[in-house]
Amino acid sequence: IIILKILNFLDFPVEFYFITIYLYTIKLFYCLMKKSNLRILVATLAGVLFGFICYWISCETFEALEWPCMVQIVLSRTLIGFAIGISLFKWPWLLHGIIMGLIFSLPLAFDRLTVESAEMSSALVFIGTLILGIIYGILIELITSVLFKAKAE
Repeated sequence: IIILKILNFLDFPVEFYFITIYLYTIKLFYCLMKKSNLRILVATLAGVLFGFICYWISCETFEALEWPCMVQIVLSRTLIGFAIGISLFKWPWLLHGIIMGLIFSLPLAFDRLTVESAEMSSALVFIGTLILGIIYGILIELITSVLFKAKAE
């Protein structure tokens, strides 16, 4: 909280607030890191990573996005990772990633329907958001369950 007040006093851009929040989140997960929490940590961090990748893809596809769009995209993909991490379903990892990616991409996809774009139609952006959400869900689950061997218990 003190760091956020200092950043506010020094008139830093809003992006620094979110970086600070992510750093504190990582620190919290590091302190709580036990075998049972490894899945949550890995999946959430993978979600953050794919959130920034998704934002980069969006910036390459469309003209420059404003910071609220960046926050929405990154948090949406982070939420996919966190949901995968805390989920207790005993489904195969591929099915689990597909379902979680699809479900938690729906809010972002419906929001993209309201955005006008000269580059793509709203329906194409909607479908693309859902497809990328499914891909990110699969990749997050692959990293978590297969690479780090942190399966749901």
